Amino acid sequence: MLKAVDSTTNLVRAVVALVVVGILGAGGWLGYDAWHDHKYALQERDAKLAELTRDLDGMKIDLAKKQKEIERLGVENQQLKVEVERLATANRLLKVDRRVARLEVLDQFTSDDGKLMSKILFVETDDDKRQLTRPQEFLIEGDAVYIDAWVAKFRDEYVEKGVPLKDASLYLFRTIYGKNQAPADGFPLDDAGKQPLGYRYGRDPSPLEQEIWANFWTYANDREKAESIGLRAPHGQANYVEKIKKGMVYRVQARASDGLTIVAEDKPAKPAL
Repeated sequence: MLKAVDSTTNLVRAVVALVVVGILGAGGWLGYDAWHDHKYALQERDAKLAELTRDLDGMKIDLAKKQKEIERLGVENQQLKVEVERLATANRLLKVDRRVARLEVLDQFTSDDGKLMSKILFVETDDDKRQLTRPQEFLIEGDAVYIDAWVAKFRDEYVEKGVPLKDASLYLFRTIYGKNQAPADGFPLDDAGKQPLGYRYGRDPSPLEQEIWANFWTYANDREKAESIGLRAPHGQANYVEKIKKGMVYRVQARASDGLTIVAEDKPAKPAL
């Protein structure tokens, strides 16, 4: 009887042991499988992270290249902008009439000694033909009128940069006279040492302007002194128009681009029948 109990007990113990071993084996297998899956997941994650890091590094490199390109284009754009502004300024200044005057032939007649005489009106105006100076009348001999001027031309870079007062040639209208008169006998226009109204721009002259106008004749005759303030060509210039007739109106203008010019504005009225 006891032997049968012992056999049964041993059998139970063996079954329990087998169950425990089975459970432990299954648990170990499940644990190993879970660990293996987790390890694989970590490796996959690390690979993905490495791939994303490479992509990010590549994007950073591309971004840096694009940033350099943007900076280069920005510099070029700024340079182009400066160049466009310079050209626009230079072009605008070349077209600006810095001094303008109206010249009108009021009358023509033959004097007692048989000379043709022309009565001339000269008045300085702005670009809109508004009067700047008191009209002056002159009686000249002949049918040609001359305007003698002194011109001060500044270096080109001043014109391009639009430096005030140096952005265009400056003119002093010295005298006006007829064809058969000596220049020394001409009638004076601008006063030496004073700033012409055409250059005042509605304000008082600056110290530099005062210096230039007060010593203009010295600069015109002293090259070294002229160059010290940027003048490259101070000289005299005489322009004239011939065959003038009563009623003709001329525009006298001093431009940076083509110097002093005299252009007919209106045709003379036809004589009455």
